[in-house]
Amino acid sequence: MSEAAEAWLREVLRDRRIALTGPIELVHSRPWSTVFRVPTGDSALFLKVCAATQVQEPRVIELVARESPDLVPGFVARHPSEPWVLLRDGGLRLRRAAPGVAQLAVWRALLPRYAELQRSLLGREAELLATGLTDRRLDRMPGLLDRVVDDDRWAPPESRARVRALLPAIERLCAELAGIGIGPSLDHDDLHDHNVLIHDGRPSIIDWGDASLTHPFLTLAVTERFSALAAGVAPDAPAIRALREAYLEPWAGLAPHDRLRRGAQIGSALGVVTGGLTWYEVITRLDGGHAEEPAEMAAALGRIAEAIGAL
Repeated sequence: MSEAAEAWLREVLRDRRIALTGPIELVHSRPWSTVFRVPTGDSALFLKVCAATQVQEPRVIELVARESPDLVPGFVARHPSEPWVLLRDGGLRLRRAAPGVAQLAVWRALLPRYAELQRSLLGREAELLATGLTDRRLDRMPGLLDRVVDDDRWAPPESRARVRALLPAIERLCAELAGIGIGPSLDHDDLHDHNVLIHDGRPSIIDWGDASLTHPFLTLAVTERFSALAAGVAPDAPAIRALREAYLEPWAGLAPHDRLRRGAQIGSALGVVTGGLTWYEVITRLDGGHAEEPAEMAAALGRIAEAIGAL
């Protein structure tokens, strides 16, 4: 931990009369963020130090804590100018707390709460962008992806060619989804069982560093894929479709249900695109990003081709 970050942490603890009861421990260090465990009298706090691709995360967490406090672990503080945020312990990761099929009940309870947050943020694009969120609204996405497939440094020609051929279809799907009439909102973009914590039976969401401003339904891509893997079922299995229906409940009244279902189907496919865009930012902006997972850009392009081709 840098001297500046530790000095700020100790100042926050002192101001809030929180006693440090042991050595500060490194939890993980990745090119995009570093996390430290801070032992205190009652429980631990966690300090997250974000890199250039995730500078918006502390402000996003603060916004979510203000709008839906129970959706994130207890917010303690964020640095006014540096991308540092301090949170309370949110418990065990869902992957450990409820492995396998048991996760599905947690998702059925959590997804409507998350969707309610997204709905509450509709029409507040300026406020969301002010946090530093990446702008991936539907009208921008084909152009952003075009830049990725034109870059020959990170994936083989065949992977890029497959996606390039699908750009007109992606543009049509973006237009169709926009036509349903639900505007852009906050998309976590990495909402899976490693980024949900369980404390006293209550789930909360962490790791908002990949979040962007886009159509809210794109969030389904990651959640459905990882839930299906954890439960050992196909992505279109009834149990996964039930999660999608739970997510759609708070959107009732904004469009007929058949259009909401079609929007969720499109969103689940297009959400794979934002995942690829996020990884492209990591490998082009962070030292060591590509080395961390050198095959990931090609894999991301493969997921895009598969999802859009299937739709």
